[in-house]
Amino acid sequence: MQLKDFEIIVSFGQYLHWSEMQYSHFKTFNEESTDSDFMGALAHWLASLYVVAEGWQEIYISDPVISNLISKYDDYYELMRRFRNAVYHFQKSAMDEKLTAFTRHDSEGILWAYALTFEFKRFLVQTAPGGEVEDEIKLAIGWWPNEFLVSVKAA
Repeated sequence: MQLKDFEIIVSFGQYLHWSEMQYSHFKTFNEESTDSDFMGALAHWLASLYVVAEGWQEIYISDPVISNLISKYDDYYELMRRFRNAVYHFQKSAMDEKLTAFTRHDSEGILWAYALTFEFKRFLVQTAPGGEVEDEIKLAIGWWPNEFLVSVKAA
């Protein structure tokens, strides 16, 4: 792996780490949580996941599963972009259409976001399959998707 590629992977991993922090927070909510708290956690996870997906598109990394998830479900990608904009740009309505379109009950957008999150982590693990490169990436970003190391490497 060349230095430029390494720097790109580290940057991608950093944004994925930040998104994972938001996802981990979101996963702590349950039926006893308030709707407002649940929506806030979901909003920040999805907005940060969009940044990872946007970075993926910018750096032109090739992975058929991720590329297919984004291109085949480009409507979810666009809804997530609008969702991110609604989260980080003031909206005059608390339940702006940009927020509700992605999270409608008849939408599978959240399932798509789960799949995308998993595949981004799988990609990072498979990009640095052990050894010095993995250690350097872990050191650079201070995180590694440990829950996927065993299942992905065993496959």
